[in-house]
Amino acid sequence: MVKRILAISFAFLMVITFFTACGNGAPTDTSAPANGGGDGTSTGDSGSSGDTTAPGNDGSGVNIVWWAMWNDTEGHAGVLTDAAKRYEADTGNTVEVVFNGREIRRTAYPAIAAGQVIDIIEYDPRHTIMNMQEVLLPLDEYVHKPYDILNGQTVYERCAPVWWDIISTASDDGKIYGTPSSAALFAVFYNKAHFREAGITSVPNNWAEFLVVCEKLLDAGYIPFTNDDAYMMLWYDSYLHSAKGDEWVGLAAHDTTGEYWKDPAVLQMAESFAYMRSKDFIPATAASNISPAGQQAMGLGEVSMFVNGTWFPNELRDLTGPDFEWGTFAWPSVENWTEPNTVHWIGSQGYTLNKDTQVADEAFELLAYFNSDQTEQELADKCFQPPVVTNIETPAMLTDAVGLIANATGFWENFFDDNAELGPILRANFTMLIGGTLTPEQFVDEMVKASQGG
Repeated sequence: MVKRILAISFAFLMVITFFTACGNGAPTDTSAPANGGGDGTSTGDSGSSGDTTAPGNDGSGVNIVWWAMWNDTEGHAGVLTDAAKRYEADTGNTVEVVFNGREIRRTAYPAIAAGQVIDIIEYDPRHTIMNMQEVLLPLDEYVHKPYDILNGQTVYERCAPVWWDIISTASDDGKIYGTPSSAALFAVFYNKAHFREAGITSVPNNWAEFLVVCEKLLDAGYIPFTNDDAYMMLWYDSYLHSAKGDEWVGLAAHDTTGEYWKDPAVLQMAESFAYMRSKDFIPATAASNISPAGQQAMGLGEVSMFVNGTWFPNELRDLTGPDFEWGTFAWPSVENWTEPNTVHWIGSQGYTLNKDTQVADEAFELLAYFNSDQTEQELADKCFQPPVVTNIETPAMLTDAVGLIANATGFWENFFDDNAELGPILRANFTMLIGGTLTPEQFVDEMVKASQGG
């Protein structure tokens, strides 16, 4: 039976990850010294146990310590611990689970640095790699190894290429230090019934088509587009990503000169949303909606479109019922756009291994069980998140979203809210813009001053 032990408690400021809610937390502090082995001393190279043959059910198995990003009452925890039980039954090894919740992003590194035995770290692998690569084990050998539980396939070939791009570019040496699990995507979620009743036969691909869709929805008696304070940043983030690209957003978010905010694309963005508000494509309430008011308005059938993550349909299931017709489309390409609308914010949960693990072979075999058809299908069916494995049957509410992920040609990673000082000012000014108390020109002026420290 899977052993469950209590997660270590640290004083913390709760930060919610993108994969389960709406925020983008700051990176973990990696100033701690490099970690040691289970006894507090360094174990050297890969940490592999050497014997790659799993033991039988004779009591001679090894123990694998898995630090999970879930609380033990969450759906993902149930699905994954069931997979761990199957692994235990098949191999004779044991799995010790430490349920950390999302604070694993803060707790894993200090624990490893203190010499605590941890074999598997579960969290957004890109975040983990970027913040603690020096204590992680390269997995290039393992992801290309076939496993019986994967029907003779490798983890690498089972997952869409975009995941390996996301993971390999997170490291400073191009190696693969993690594997993906349940996916997440930001996009425009819409009510297909509203589109049908408004005579809309296809989703918009560019901004001009998007405005036509808004007008048709308004004429049909629906509020086309809304938001609330939890997801307001996705409007200007998505627009400026489309217009200027991910690198530009990263630089603008940390600009101290004001020059990035003088870019014509910023005024274009402000004018575009001001125009939408003037046409009532965005309701007056959007500027004052406190989460989850805007989201609930869509769930109640009052609003047709909302930008959110792939967890959104599941969060509204109790409100929408089973017959709600969910659709998803990519943020429309804007005029003078830089990136095609096949580039999105995409992320995943996933796994990394401690470089000093003494059970690397056995630990990765457990990851293969997590990547198996049975586990991935249960995550899709019970937790309503897009799978990273290509042959899994997707819940109907996520069919369009999974298609966007499968056809993605790139990904975004920068957000204006990454700057803890400028992000809140930008959000406040944008809220005033769509509320009608700042003109587009005033919005630009305020952001130039704010970036200069004024």
